[in-house]
Amino acid sequence: MTTSKDRLAGKDVNRMLHASKANCESKLTPRQREVLQLLAEGKKMPQVAKLLHITTRTVAFHKYRIMKEFDLRSSYDLVLFAIREHIVNPPDYDNPAPRSQME
Repeated sequence: MTTSKDRLAGKDVNRMLHASKANCESKLTPRQREVLQLLAEGKKMPQVAKLLHITTRTVAFHKYRIMKEFDLRSSYDLVLFAIREHIVNPPDYDNPAPRSQME
């Protein structure tokens, strides 16, 4: 069942997908892209740090630099940005992934 919150999120995703902005690929380092992808997939900073064999503070720094470079103000904006730049796919509310695939 789709809620009004889901519809609002869908509108935000559509707005971000169609927004005109310079391609981020040339501005993101490979490590920033990895961090962005993992955070946008819902991983917490300690999980990202462990997966990439870096410190949590380094993950936070990469997140900060990405947000500053692209004028993003929240984690929500970060996820929408990752979707718009095709770093992650938008959620499919009609066919949600099983809980085990989200971790």
